[in-house]
Amino acid sequence: MSASVPDGVQLHTALIQVIKGGEPDDDGMSLAGRRSPLRPPITGSCACAATALAFDLWEALERHDLYSSDTDIWIRAVEPDVPAAPLPEDAVLLETRTVVYGTD
Repeated sequence: MSASVPDGVQLHTALIQVIKGGEPDDDGMSLAGRRSPLRPPITGSCACAATALAFDLWEALERHDLYSSDTDIWIRAVEPDVPAAPLPEDAVLLETRTVVYGTD
């Protein structure tokens, strides 16, 4: 599959890490208490309002317990070419996804 990139758009890559335990660091955020973007908008603020991620990434992250109010699972975005900060104490890396996005 190929796609054309419009003139003036620059492509960037980020690694989205799903982490269990510890406290979110400067590159991380908890989505606890928010609503999944894949659920009906009955109550609660949508996690998609906290961070812009592609739909298929939200779909892949759905299997993790990111949204319950007492969850200890959080995400962080890191640059692929820059060494990531060490995980906080008692934290475990569950999954890493590569995301490509464009900016103008």
